[in-house]
Amino acid sequence: MAKKILYIQIIGGISGDMFLALMADLGVDLKELEKIISDVVPVKIQYQKRRKMGLSGTVVDISYDENQKLRLLSDLLSIIKRLNISDKIKERSKKAFKRLAEVEAEVHGVSINDIHFHEVGAVDTLVDIVGSFYCLEKLRISSVYCSKIPLFEGFIQCEHGKIPLPAPATLKLLKDKPVYFTNHQQELVTPTGALILDMVVDSFVDRPSGTLISDGYGIGHIDLDIPNVVRGMIIDTGDHMHTCYKEEEICVIETNVDHLTSEEIGDLFDVVLKNGALDIFYFSGIGKKNRPSGIIQILCYEHALEKIIDILFKYTLSLGIRINKVKRVVLDRYTSSFKTSIGDLDLKEFKYKDKTYKRPEYESVKQLCAKMGISPIEMRLRLTEHGLNLLHMGDMMEYTEKVRKRLEHWLEHNEKHIEEYKKLAAELKTKGYDSAANYILKLVEHTNRMNEEIKNALDKI
Repeated sequence: MAKKILYIQIIGGISGDMFLALMADLGVDLKELEKIISDVVPVKIQYQKRRKMGLSGTVVDISYDENQKLRLLSDLLSIIKRLNISDKIKERSKKAFKRLAEVEAEVHGVSINDIHFHEVGAVDTLVDIVGSFYCLEKLRISSVYCSKIPLFEGFIQCEHGKIPLPAPATLKLLKDKPVYFTNHQQELVTPTGALILDMVVDSFVDRPSGTLISDGYGIGHIDLDIPNVVRGMIIDTGDHMHTCYKEEEICVIETNVDHLTSEEIGDLFDVVLKNGALDIFYFSGIGKKNRPSGIIQILCYEHALEKIIDILFKYTLSLGIRINKVKRVVLDRYTSSFKTSIGDLDLKEFKYKDKTYKRPEYESVKQLCAKMGISPIEMRLRLTEHGLNLLHMGDMMEYTEKVRKRLEHWLEHNEKHIEEYKKLAAELKTKGYDSAANYILKLVEHTNRMNEEIKNALDKI
């Protein structure tokens, strides 16, 4: 069984539209995607072949109602839920929008619930994000690799005035990823482009190996002194090691310590893990002069190596550090969630020899335990005995689920009525019944307020 990987080579820059264009150039029919999204949100996806500085590729243009309302995260999650796509695409799309909302909230210093997706364009971003996961599934890509990411300078106009490039949200999304500076004064990497890289790339490498199957180019709208394209290569890695493993290179950093307190070692763990380390360990033993001592070992990718070394010297004042580059094989994995009546349980899914395993994320388990009034070890033992269906037990949980479904039905029902009210108001105005039309428009406002209260109720259940 062949294992296909996608290697993204960022030659000019990358945006959501450019990534979709690349997917189309690699053979995905975007008209199918257009139909899926248009069933919920009216949108047009136009794409055609074009040449950019001698390179033939595909360019994408997304059009929609420019008077779209500002959308909250809850609105977009509701739209995704209604799309006719696989559960895996839905979960990955929801996670991507939550990630973007968290970043925008951090940048602007507001609550995640107050973020409006207007700067990036809610519909445009919806197409880009859902489309990215949809296309990767259509191409049956098992892993995604990427080259280093170009940085740039300049300013861009936004609602709050001029902001420096890269946009603050873009920088947040590129944290812990390999970058290099260019002399360009245009926005090469957009927030949506950075979000796609953050969500789909498994590893940043310069030269993946395997058999080249196909290649394609996504063309950008900005003109540069180099081809503004993102190139993609689909590579067959064969069925090496049952096709469930991925080989990669990491760095192992070690230093001996016999002079730190337990508090100082604990502090080091927190700082290292927040700055790109894959993992950190402490092995205790006896060192020279029979002193109690230990070895601190850190695992990281090469692009985080310099930062980790600097942190290790700063927080230990060790006189020397050992560095080894090693190869490791890891199982392909992705995150998903299991919906329960008391909240979502985040899962880590992975495959081994054609069998899928699901492992609950501990922090998510703790949150559900707090709601159920039990300890994490009780939850683990119950899950071991009963599986995930345990979380649907109990009359109260069943009742809560029924209430949520009823409220969601009312919400969807009201949205349809709003569209009908608007059409009727327009008809009345054309017939000269302006006063009656105004009363109907007040009904639209009233129904919108009703929907906001329904959403508030859903948030509390």
